[in-house]
Amino acid sequence: MTEGFAALIPMNNRLHDLATAMLTASGFIMWMMIKRYKASNNPGSRSNLLRLHKVFSRIFIASLLWMLAGGIPRILTFRSFEWSNAVMNQHIPGLIVRHLTAFLMIALGTYFWIRISKKIKEIEHSS
Repeated sequence: MTEGFAALIPMNNRLHDLATAMLTASGFIMWMMIKRYKASNNPGSRSNLLRLHKVFSRIFIASLLWMLAGGIPRILTFRSFEWSNAVMNQHIPGLIVRHLTAFLMIALGTYFWIRISKKIKEIEHSS
């Protein structure tokens, strides 16, 4: 493995973690925006919510695509980068917790976006 490629893998891994966080955060923010929309009586808030949904949907899709694309090199180099470092520094429990947390964040973000999609469809079809 070349030195340049070896330098790119940790950067890819951090960006992969960031995409995981963005997926969850974008879902949580949209979920909160929908809750506020339902509590408000402002007639202009519907169009604002639908515009925000388009923006946050793009963030979600970009995060999902990066998670998929960035996950490939991460999986292929896991043993030589993350696992060997965790073994050498006795951080195996931390690595396990980190990946379990990432899995839970992805599951939570997916849950948010499934619920958001249903609620947005209801809002779009209401007048």
